[in-house]
Amino acid sequence: MSRRVPELALVTGVALGLPLALFVALFAGSPVSAAAVGLALCYPFAAYAVHYDEDPTTVLVPRWVLAAGAAAGALIVAVGALTGEAGAGVAVGSVAAVPALAYHARYGDPPAGLRRGTVLAAGGVVAAVAVLVGAALGGLVPAAVGAALTAVGAADYGERVGGRLPRQTERCAVAGCLGGGALAVVAGVPLGRPIAGIALGGGLLALGAFYALSAESRRGRGRRRR
Repeated sequence: MSRRVPELALVTGVALGLPLALFVALFAGSPVSAAAVGLALCYPFAAYAVHYDEDPTTVLVPRWVLAAGAAAGALIVAVGALTGEAGAGVAVGSVAAVPALAYHARYGDPPAGLRRGTVLAAGGVVAAVAVLVGAALGGLVPAAVGAALTAVGAADYGERVGGRLPRQTERCAVAGCLGGGALAVVAGVPLGRPIAGIALGGGLLALGAFYALSAESRRGRGRRRR
């Protein structure tokens, strides 16, 4: 009888991702692209391992996963800024850090004193800084994508820490994100940055969709209870 082996999936992901990432770094000369390739190969195998392992925390300790993801994300952002790929560094850094944050939210124990408002505020600040970095150093479009991932990750973690936002606040958040997204798309045209406007608008729409789906999920559970 066949049996899934989650630990082997992790080893396979690293065995495939690391050599190809080194190849890209050596021959393409782009450490950020190398990191993107490595993550694209490693993370699907990690997701498989987490999904099928009865207790993934025995191998992937949540606090160490979070620390590794945060450190990798910060390193990729720094390398991107130093090599002239600031926007791409923000995007790939967020891809490295946000899944680790989501894993810790579901399997780890958030600090006892951590509050939802603190998480949301920190996520908003990091997302805003990401956009500013992209605008100042080049690569606004990928930086906007990274900011969107960061904001959604912070919203998800804040929900796990402090529960759902009040319904009225959720409605305001959805409306604000939809309005802000539309404004960003429209404003990008006269500013001569239509693609950047679409990227920023898409990020706000993604955040609004997260809150809208959260509200719909809560209403669905309420109907089932009746």
